[in-house]
Amino acid sequence: MKFFIDIAKKEDLQLRLIPSPLQTASDKINHYEIDVSAHGISNINTQAKPDYATASEPYLDVQRGFTVLKDSPFATLKKLPKGSKVAVMDEGTALQDLNHQYKGDLKLTIVSKLEGKARELLRQHKVDAIAEGYTSFWSIN
Repeated sequence: MKFFIDIAKKEDLQLRLIPSPLQTASDKINHYEIDVSAHGISNINTQAKPDYATASEPYLDVQRGFTVLKDSPFATLKKLPKGSKVAVMDEGTALQDLNHQYKGDLKLTIVSKLEGKARELLRQHKVDAIAEGYTSFWSIN
């Protein structure tokens, strides 16, 4: 919320907060009653039909971040090579981003919770990286 308040102040925009469910916000956007929905993009991806609401192109074009093992050869790369094995959450923006940016070049392992199982798969060398966050790579032990 603070993010939108700060942008509104900086750009001298009128900000009016209207708490509502995603469907109501989507209807208001489609009828030009509001300009932006601050609902989480993950909610939009999982609750709205793909042709009804989706993340904007600038959002999708942000560099996807990956977590890799500190001692792996991937720790020194800026982009994962074709065929890399990546763990990714089943619901959320990471899967949409990978499909958009890598177009099937990665071997994906879908997990239900990113924090527990995915990191264990990484530590067991069953995947090369975990898709999480944005901009660059993070290394873990």
